Amino acid sequence: MSAANGVLRDFGCSGAYRMLGRLPEPAVRQDVTAQSFCGIKGLTLPAAYREGMTWSRTGGGGEGPAGVCEVNYKSLDATLRLTTVVDPALSAVFSRDVVRGGIHVRGTKGNGTVNQKRAVYEAACQTGPVVFMVEQRSSLGDGRFDLTRALLPPYVAAEAERIGCGPEKVVVTDPPRR
Repeated sequence: MSAANGVLRDFGCSGAYRMLGRLPEPAVRQDVTAQSFCGIKGLTLPAAYREGMTWSRTGGGGEGPAGVCEVNYKSLDATLRLTTVVDPALSAVFSRDVVRGGIHVRGTKGNGTVNQKRAVYEAACQTGPVVFMVEQRSSLGDGRFDLTRALLPPYVAAEAERIGCGPEKVVVTDPPRR
């Protein structure tokens, strides 16, 4: 950043890039365990999904504007992604998905939507809006696309506690039958 700001000054520009603090730790790959899914204390993978989840890769380390965990299912590449966006300016990017992304869900401090591939929930925390997102990028071996519904409530509850925004309870109701 110092070099980029120096170039800007040399060209007579008045703006400058904001200096970043310490960068988050690089992504860490670990085996999936039932006790601490994605390294989040209190987040357990529902029993129906435990077989086949082989590794997770977590980045952000709880620091920075967002934390991401990608999970591999058997031989597929990063089938599942869990994202927590704590930066209020960045969380605004997901405002459309929070309102129009699928079936509406409610929680104690916010609301969101859920569909087969993505669940997005925005909570009003003391630091501003925080977005919790669960994305299922491909179906499981048996064709299931239901991890977003199953993981959103426990993910939001565990992450909200971890970042100091809890307690938070999200209820995902079954979609209407057609």
